Amino acid sequence: MIFITGGSCQGKVAFAKEQFPERILMPAYQFSVEKYVKEGKDPVEQTEAMLQMNPEVVIIMSEMGCGMVPEKAEDRILREQVGRVGCYLADMADRVYRVTAGIGERIK
Repeated sequence: MIFITGGSCQGKVAFAKEQFPERILMPAYQFSVEKYVKEGKDPVEQTEAMLQMNPEVVIIMSEMGCGMVPEKAEDRILREQVGRVGCYLADMADRVYRVTAGIGERIK
């Protein structure tokens, strides 16, 4: 699995399509952490199950927060869960890239 992270609208999908045209791309909205949280499911467990079915996938995930603590409790919980899933994906990935302004940097 390859994991690509970075902020919103930074060119992550274009980078993934250019670098890994032979792989299945899975933007974060296809395995929604928010959906899992609302359903009372553990997002890390759900992500792990998805990876078992798609081990060669390229996962594209936006970072959340940038240090800003959300005001609403449910938003804080979501941010924490997105962070947990991001850490899990980075740990499990063969390669990790961070894309900023369309420039991908391999960080693992």
